[in-house]
Amino acid sequence: MAWFTPSNVVVPILPDISRESPKATFDSVGFQENRPSPQMRVGFTVHASRNGEINEVQQNSPTLTVAKARGLFKTGWQVHISDSAGRQYAPSEFDEILKFDR
Repeated sequence: MAWFTPSNVVVPILPDISRESPKATFDSVGFQENRPSPQMRVGFTVHASRNGEINEVQQNSPTLTVAKARGLFKTGWQVHISDSAGRQYAPSEFDEILKFDR
């Protein structure tokens, strides 16, 4: 194209020393103390045990909860899920967690 001739334009990038870096802002203790901590709503807890080892994983999503519990169960863990109301589900009852009209 004859009408377009690229030219090399050099624009210097100077550091902005008037501002603090974002990393310094986020790493500062004062910034973290002033932020309100979000309330964590836990809907389900996966309880798993094997060879004297006990693990608990808290999840909000029913789908992720069942997937995690089934994965642990298939690898030899004793697993059950408890919901926020205190009801416990055995591996044979995991499908009930995925029902929309519980």
